[in-house]
Amino acid sequence: MIKLVVRAKKDADALRACLSRFYGDWSIPVYTLKGVRKADKVLDRLREIFDEESFIIVLLGREESYLKSIEDSLPLNVIVHVLPKARVRNTRIIQIAREIERAKSVLRTSVYWTGAYVFCHRVDRGVRLDIENEPAYDLFLGLGEGFLENLSRVLGERIPPVPLLVRKFGGEHDIFSGPRRVGYLKIPDEGEPSGEVL
Repeated sequence: MIKLVVRAKKDADALRACLSRFYGDWSIPVYTLKGVRKADKVLDRLREIFDEESFIIVLLGREESYLKSIEDSLPLNVIVHVLPKARVRNTRIIQIAREIERAKSVLRTSVYWTGAYVFCHRVDRGVRLDIENEPAYDLFLGLGEGFLENLSRVLGERIPPVPLLVRKFGGEHDIFSGPRRVGYLKIPDEGEPSGEVL
């Protein structure tokens, strides 16, 4: 379940209009910070909204971007996302929908390397992999000897076991081994796959 949080009632009205248009059957609850602006008051209000079973996305306008710093004080199921406009209410509803999707993608496309892959948007230590938080991207691990053999055949070179692949647009895939991008794979709709080791 997803919960959405904005700062004020007018922002919530704009968000509800977006949800009605683009997420009609989803029943996504909308909460406000009741207009508070100070970080400590925002944290107090968010504690009233928290639950462990929901992903909570806090949408802020550029004017409230200073509140992004509170994200480190929040549980891992909470994302603070800043929209490009000064306020949420000033953003077109289609742009709000895009920003909701971008915020959701942070939860599933953020990866750190700590000696193993950690699929999370905040980690105390480790190296964050250079992967754009794009809603259309998918991540998957290349598991199994058959997968590695086929990948090595396409690339013309063996890569280390358990690579992380990032499926991007147009059949393009980035290949990571540990924290580094080590290859590129192209799987076209028609024809043979191709790629190279970097």
